[in-house]
Amino acid sequence: MAKKTIEEQREHWNRAASAVLSAARRDHEPPMTQDELAVHLQVTRNVIANIESARKEIGVAELILIAHDLKLDPVALFKLILGWPSSRQK
Repeated sequence: MAKKTIEEQREHWNRAASAVLSAARRDHEPPMTQDELAVHLQVTRNVIANIESARKEIGVAELILIAHDLKLDPVALFKLILGWPSSRQK
């Protein structure tokens, strides 16, 4: 099996982060809309939509802020990203 390029690895982790963050937002109790999360983060809903669709890469600071807004432990959220795609089934 050929080794993935750096770009392929970036795409994989970007997709992982977007999938996990999108699921975490929807699983929030009560579920949080993209608009609500955008207000908390002081960004537009488009920014959240682009993160969740993997069109925008997410930085560590954004990951931590989103975790806090969703009342999640940032370390636990990061572990879910590292475990993706198997973390989708939990």
